[in-house]
Amino acid sequence: SLNALRDNFPEVLGLFADVLRQPAFDAEQIEVSKTQIRGAIARQNDNPSGIAGREFAELVYGDDSPYVRQATYETVEAIGRDDLVAWHQRFFHPNNIMLGIVGDIDVATARELVEAELGDWARGEVAAVDIPPVEDVLTPGQYFIERNDMTQAEIRIGHLGVRRDHPDFLALQVLNQLFSGGFGSRVVDEIRTNRGLAYAVGGGVGDRWDHRGLTNLVMTTKVESTGEGIDGLIGEVRALRGDRPPTDEEIEQAKRVILNSWVFTNDSRGEILRQKMSFAYYDYPADWLEWYRAGLEAVTTEQVRAAAVTHYQPDQFVVLVVGPAEGRAQLEARGPVTDVDISIPEPPGEELMAATDEGTARAAELLAQAAEAHGGAVAIEAVQSMARTSKATLNTPQGPMELAVKGVMALPDKMSQTMTLPFGTMQQLYDGGKAFVVSPQGAQQLPPAQAAELQLGIDRDLIVVLQQRNDDGVTMVAGEPVERAGIQVIPVQIQRAGDTVTIEIDPQTGQVKSLAYDGRHPITQAPARLTEVYDDYRESGGVVLPFASRLEADGETVIETVVEQIEINPEIDDSAFAPPSDS
Repeated sequence: SLNALRDNFPEVLGLFADVLRQPAFDAEQIEVSKTQIRGAIARQNDNPSGIAGREFAELVYGDDSPYVRQATYETVEAIGRDDLVAWHQRFFHPNNIMLGIVGDIDVATARELVEAELGDWARGEVAAVDIPPVEDVLTPGQYFIERNDMTQAEIRIGHLGVRRDHPDFLALQVLNQLFSGGFGSRVVDEIRTNRGLAYAVGGGVGDRWDHRGLTNLVMTTKVESTGEGIDGLIGEVRALRGDRPPTDEEIEQAKRVILNSWVFTNDSRGEILRQKMSFAYYDYPADWLEWYRAGLEAVTTEQVRAAAVTHYQPDQFVVLVVGPAEGRAQLEARGPVTDVDISIPEPPGEELMAATDEGTARAAELLAQAAEAHGGAVAIEAVQSMARTSKATLNTPQGPMELAVKGVMALPDKMSQTMTLPFGTMQQLYDGGKAFVVSPQGAQQLPPAQAAELQLGIDRDLIVVLQQRNDDGVTMVAGEPVERAGIQVIPVQIQRAGDTVTIEIDPQTGQVKSLAYDGRHPITQAPARLTEVYDDYRESGGVVLPFASRLEADGETVIETVVEQIEINPEIDDSAFAPPSDS
């Protein structure tokens, strides 16, 4: 799409046509897009409402449906520039494209400009696309997703809806409005206002142009009212179909609300153009807008009541709850419950080195040498806590950002890190499995997966890695020498408790020059190969540590850090790791 001033339109249309016909698919920009998608994948479980909507659709449509596909790290990595070029060549032909223009221009001029830019574009063979139809494959029942970082429950209830060419479409528009169309509607008045069961409630029989939509009833409630809320919402559906069918007054009021708001869906020529193109694309009548208004006015009470009975089937409902564990018991009181796995498939991790007796022995020698170089085994084993003060530069897409960082760590499972940024102060707190982030907006408990990442951050500290080198269950192997920054180093791969880190040791000095692992990109939170590269080694409290480092994500420098002070074994009260009392 494009928007331009009238005088600039010929030039902009020429640029538009060039992009349409000959896109560059620049490799660097493809990688930028992939990074953005990886970040979106990493954050897809951050929003409980998003989780509920996504997983509800999959339960209703089926996990093989194209309407519920989700990008994964694996699918993103599988796509290269050649794939995009082939995709463009397959679908972008003048006989496979609709073009609409609206604005301060006459038809003759518009046609002349389009023909000048696109008239010599060769027609192509239109590729057939076989999109499987939506089938009624859902399994009615109750489903639960445990999220203990929430204080309320997200509820989704429903089954398949209709297409917009269904004979009952207009009656369903009226039904949806009177049932949940805002204040004055049934569920808002009863569930929210009268009974106080919901922060938000709504939904209805959904529709789509070319496939069946979702009948989706939505509710957010206190965890302790999960069961009551579900029963109340389904009870309103049963009443709609039975002892309290829609009244003449409700239907007339619903029709007035829809028709009075109708003008706002057709308030610009651009909007009308987009609608007309949609009708043509999906093969609906060109006068669909006129048909809609006239047909809506003619909807009868009998039609709305019949639509409620036909299109709401409570016995076929899928009921999905996202919330803390205590909400599951309320579902179980209503019947069997199936847990839904929302874990995000990880990309392939670091390839493990082949273990040999020689490689294991060499690794043990190198780690012993590294321990000596960093203060000696006795000094390293004596470390129980650390405090660091540093300055860091975070390289963001918007440019470098300066941070002041203060962190304390008490082994084996406590840490606190305070970051002062240009827009305020943020703090991460971790204490034996529970994690919080504290910002100017208050304290928020982090999901278990993010808490686990903070524990890994402790376990991957250089001192901790050297401390645990001789622990039971730790395996290690040394690889072949490689050159880094002009010197030869030897990689040593260490596996502990399911985690793998690789450190590179200078065999001449014993210093650890880098520490690498599979982790999360600091900005996008997408999986990345992270490498901490060390420099400027100094003694502090009997141990030798790097006072300068940079963090690379997949080879790109993301954070550069200069340490101002390190304290070894300071006294740290447990309150340093506790969130504010009001959290």
